[in-house]
Amino acid sequence: MGMTLRLLLLLVASLPLAAQTYTFTTIDIPGAARTTVSGINNFGDMVGYYSAGGMNTHGFYYNAGQAKFRKLD
Repeated sequence: MGMTLRLLLLLVASLPLAAQTYTFTTIDIPGAARTTVSGINNFGDMVGYYSAGGMNTHGFYYNAGQAKFRKLD
């Protein structure tokens, strides 16, 4: 093996393995038949869209800190 490859393998082997943990939250917008989250930030705030049935969709913003929805039309 070349010296560069050995050095690369040594560096990769020395990296700490961080366990990833996730928390799943159910998003339930009152009156929505279908909800889709399109984005989330580091604070847990979410944006997306929902449908109350039919073809019309509406946007929403979910403030995770306050656990409140704001409808965006």
